[in-house]
Amino acid sequence: MRRALAMTLALAVAACASQPNGPRGPRIAPGANPSAVVTTELAFARTVREEGFAKAYREFATDSAVIFDETGPRQVRDWLDGQSGDIGTMSWDPKRILMSCDGSVAASLGTFDHPLGLTGTYTTIWQRQANGDYRILIDFPSPGEEWSGLEDIIETHVAECDASTPDARARSYSPVYAEMDRDATAMNVQSVSGISQDTSFAWFAGHASPSDRGVMLSVFVDGAWKTFMGQRLEATDPNDPGIEE
Repeated sequence: MRRALAMTLALAVAACASQPNGPRGPRIAPGANPSAVVTTELAFARTVREEGFAKAYREFATDSAVIFDETGPRQVRDWLDGQSGDIGTMSWDPKRILMSCDGSVAASLGTFDHPLGLTGTYTTIWQRQANGDYRILIDFPSPGEEWSGLEDIIETHVAECDASTPDARARSYSPVYAEMDRDATAMNVQSVSGISQDTSFAWFAGHASPSDRGVMLSVFVDGAWKTFMGQRLEATDPNDPGIEE
């Protein structure tokens, strides 16, 4: 996330989030299975590597999936139709998984590497289907960016819902979304956003220009929203007590 778009999202987060109560292992909620997303991510990467982008997207993307290219968000099916010839292959390396309490929506973040030398980071949002499989909802590659997070393990952040209600979580996220939506409209940012049905995981992907774009991901942990912008955990306001039931 860069420049004006980054400032907009950072201010929204600082105004409405609270600091988690220190590091600890994730409490995996019933229905949440981060390893299923990792498995799907690796299968998608293998299909891209062996059979190319077109085959991989047609197999692993939802019918309404969106990809952000250098012009902004586009329907994957339209993006594929606009490609000429073989799109090529690429390898993926997931570094972090974020997931809603119920496991219905998740995000994978990591790095990619093209045989011709193009490298970067990516954020992919996955939606669980009726048959239990995960399929791509949003794909957001960021060519040229480097990963500065953990290298040797896949880090997971699963939302926690046992001490809050869906309505309370939605209320605490509402002002964050309202501010982002207002400022994105004012700056003519093309955006795609959403929140899981259990209101424990939310996303906001925005594109103002090829050099001013990014994704904000939020998971509800320790009674507050924990927010990542791309690969970075954003600073939050320790004076905000979080939500009230």
